[in-house]
Amino acid sequence: APTRTVYLNDSDLAQISVEVGFSTLLKFGSHPEPGLIGDQDGFKVEFLETAITVKPLSSSAKSNLYIYTDYRRFDVQLVTV
Repeated sequence: APTRTVYLNDSDLAQISVEVGFSTLLKFGSHPEPGLIGDQDGFKVEFLETAITVKPLSSSAKSNLYIYTDYRRFDVQLVTV
């Protein structure tokens, strides 16, 4: 699977494309805390040591996701492709 590195400023919104039937791994430099997801029924989100897995549950799922770490917040838009 292709790997992509995204560097964000505090005001940036990262668009992450995800595919039904696959999990997408988001890795961070420190432990992510449970964040806020807009569509809790559209995605399965699991928190690991320094990563989060995201799996869309429908082909039309789309949501925002706020991820908090020890040092900052990341704003993500999840789009199912």
